[in-house]
Amino acid sequence: MTAHRAYRIAALLVLAATSAAAEPPRIGVLAGLGARQEWGPGPALITYHPDGPGPRPALHATVTIAFSPHLAFGAHAAATKATYRDVLRDCYTLISTDLAIALAYVYPRFTVAPWLGRHLSRVNSIGDYACEPHAPLRAYWANAFTSYGITATVDVFTRADHHLAVFVDAQTGTVGGHPSYERFNYSAVTAGLAYRR
Repeated sequence: MTAHRAYRIAALLVLAATSAAAEPPRIGVLAGLGARQEWGPGPALITYHPDGPGPRPALHATVTIAFSPHLAFGAHAAATKATYRDVLRDCYTLISTDLAIALAYVYPRFTVAPWLGRHLSRVNSIGDYACEPHAPLRAYWANAFTSYGITATVDVFTRADHHLAVFVDAQTGTVGGHPSYERFNYSAVTAGLAYRR
């Protein structure tokens, strides 16, 4: 290889590296509203074994930075709120949140993003026959445990880089023994619509 050819190759490599460095990172956003069904937390965290509510609204969001054409790394968050009545007719609200890291596989029409993080529950004890909104009598963070899940989306409408998608999120986790409650398994499934880009 001549010196002139080596200089040309080196110059091309420098130009390619400069061009790659100049490109801004590709930010991916998934923001959705769905219906979540939970199994596990209410009867374990609230005295007198309340009846579990049905599906209720849940917010989901994932923000990622791409490090290859199809792979991205980022953060996942979700939250929902449920109202319980125990057998004594006392009213409780349970706020469930998830904070996690996510690894997403991105294809033109669908994404698959497994995630791993922490699940936290906040219990508000409202009092007798008082599910109406007002200041709670007692509020506390009930537990924090490792939770893992996967979020999948399929686009139903696309315009340029903006997508409307259906999404499904499934998760599970196990809470260890605690002085206030027994060990229990937690799982949830959420389905809904999301904006993706």
